[in-house]
This record gives sequence, C-alpha cells and structure tokens, in this order.
Amino acid sequence: MKVKDLVGISSNKTKQIIVARYKEPLSWLKRIKNVPFIVYDKRDKTSPNHIPNLPVFPIHRFEGIKHAKSPTGRESHTYLYHIIKHYDHLADINIFLQGNPVEICSTALDPLRVLLESDFEDTDFLPLNFPLVFSYNAAHHLHRGLPMERVFKRLFQSTFPDFFAHSWGAMFCVSKTFIHKRPLAFYEEMMQIVYEEPLSGYVYERLWPTILACHEFLPHHSYSLKNRAAWQLPGLQ
Repeated sequence: MKVKDLVGISSNKTKQIIVARYKEPLSWLKRIKNVPFIVYDKRDKTSPNHIPNLPVFPIHRFEGIKHAKSPTGRESHTYLYHIIKHYDHLADINIFLQGNPVEICSTALDPLRVLLESDFEDTDFLPLNFPLVFSYNAAHHLHRGLPMERVFKRLFQSTFPDFFAHSWGAMFCVSKTFIHKRPLAFYEEMMQIVYEEPLSGYVYERLWPTILACHEFLPHHSYSLKNRAAWQLPGLQ
C-alpha cells in the first residue's frame, strides 16, 4: 500500500516545520508537500543549517544517572536556537520535530497529517507524539534523578506545581502567539540552562507544555487561547 503524502492546504496562516537532526534519515520529509521546512543538522558540517552538537559535558557528569544517554545537547538546544534566532519573525504555526519522528513514536506523522490538512484556526499547541500525561510533582518516579524542581524554580521563580502535564518525545506544534506569551529573555535563560545543566534536555522534554503556557487536557490534546485560559505562571505575558 502506498504511503500517503502529508499535504498542507492553503490557509491564511504561515507555517514551518523545524527539524532537529543528528544523523537520522530524512526520507520522510519527501512526503511533506506545500509546507516549508528547515533542518538543523548537528553532524553534517556542510549542511547550510549546521549547528554544533552542543553543549558537550564531561562524561563523569552523567555517571550513575539512568536518564543520560549522551554528554551532548539534545533537541531542546536546536528548538531554542530556532526560537531565539527567529523570535521576531516566526511562522504563525511552528512544527518542531525530531530527525526521525516515527523512531520516537510510530504514529507521530498521523496527527501531523490531520494538522496539515486543517486550517490551523483553532490550534495553539498540539503534541505530535504521545498523549499528554499527568505527573504528580517533581519527585514522581518518571523524573527520578532529574533536576526538575531546580530548573522549574529558576525559570518560573515559583514552587513546582502539585501536578503538571507532559508528553514524551518533544515533538509538537505551537503557534507564534503561544511562543510570544513569554519574552525573548525567557528563552535565552532556557538556553543558558542548557549549557549549565547536563540533563536539561530531559527536563525540557517534560516541561514544554508548561513552558508554552498550556495546562488543560482538552479534546484531541489541543489548546486554544480563544476559549481556554493559559496557565498563569509568573513571567507569563
């Protein structure tokens, strides 16, 4: 059976796919039609959008921590690079993806197809991998060994909530409106933490919905500013 292309329909909103790649195959991108994309490549130095695979931490910083797989930066470094560099001229809709989405989640392209075939009118945040799940505080076993509370307090100047929503895999669609609910300086502080906290990538994977000012679990895992209140954390514009 032929695999269907992922075709973006015409709409009044600009959109862009942002891909964080190391060495993953990109054949799946050939199926994307009518939607511009940018691939940030951390391995191929000849790539027009090459960025160094940073930060690099001494391997001893990861000893005894079960979450750690690599002493180098993860997709959060790439996502933040794009947000900071293009903060004033982001697309209306920004789709952040790993280098090989189906390796992270076999069904990751299914919600993307539905999304591209819509007009994005009511989409401000949408996880594109696994459904949102709720964890009860930073000490939950899913976050054991991670500096969840330390990073949270530094970013939000607030105590860690009793529960929060997160989605594995760090792939999502987010509107420029939601990104701009936090000032550029907020994302610059996030990037600074990337260079100081070896496990920040795992923390941010869990915090993206909070960072992007969403907290309610809605039908289809969709968030809209039109009919839902954003999470009023300190620093939220």
